[in-house]
Amino acid sequence: MERVKLEIKGITCEHCARTIRNHLSKEEGVKQVEIDWRTGQAEILFDPDVTHETKILANPVFSRHYSARLASQP
Repeated sequence: MERVKLEIKGITCEHCARTIRNHLSKEEGVKQVEIDWRTGQAEILFDPDVTHETKILANPVFSRHYSARLASQP
């Protein structure tokens, strides 16, 4: 399993976070999605044999209502 951290723009409430979580959770290979709507930070646990960061970022939820990018690593 691998983890990817995202910065998501456009989240204003828990409903937004739940919408994104629901879309990403349906992605094959995604095992867990945690989103903090207050900070716009998300952490996704996924199986790299099934999916990858690029595919997660290409999820339609990000082209319709929200935008996401890989979070800066310290």
